[in-house]
Amino acid sequence: MDRNNEGQILKRQLQDTGQQKWGFVIYRCTYGDDKSWERFVNIVNERVRTSMDFYGTLELMENLDWRIQDDPAVLDGASKEVVRQNFREWAAAAAAAASADDGQPEEKKSLFVPRFTYCIHVDAESLKSVVENAPQPPAPDLEPVGYVNLIDADSTIDEGEGDEDGIEDSTQHDDVGWMKVAVDGLAPRTYSLLGESGGWEICYVPPPDIAVP
Repeated sequence: MDRNNEGQILKRQLQDTGQQKWGFVIYRCTYGDDKSWERFVNIVNERVRTSMDFYGTLELMENLDWRIQDDPAVLDGASKEVVRQNFREWAAAAAAAASADDGQPEEKKSLFVPRFTYCIHVDAESLKSVVENAPQPPAPDLEPVGYVNLIDADSTIDEGEGDEDGIEDSTQHDDVGWMKVAVDGLAPRTYSLLGESGGWEICYVPPPDIAVP
């Protein structure tokens, strides 16, 4: 296996963990412009498809499941901590169901799965960065400009401590429990890196900078 082929790395991870589906859970936390949201989802999928085609693993697109959470009553304007708590509940139930249904040996069930540990928070700022400010596909976003907020569900940071408004100088902070991640490279690269030991530490860049794993 080519160690630099992120698509093949992802395929190996899915085989090792016995997972059929892959992809982050996406929380929509901004409403009022459905056309921009639809465009956002299309751009994310197009970026991933382009990467998968490059790595020769387009077949994995069939197993991609973002599991978008779209409930304005609960999520409109939701903070990262609210999303983290919501995701923890979802992940616990989903991981238990997957473990019970996959028929895999116990040693495979214990392996790390990014889908159950990290989720995506999309607010108005990140939505605009992708659909308005960043270069649009098929042009690559090399700077990058378009990003999403990636939340670590295992973080124990206190509510509000990791909010961007409270970060006066991000260089003085260690891990704040979330980071801005470039959409161009979100998958398979970021997803597969987070599936390896120490992946979060490898990828992590404190906000407001954008991580480009």
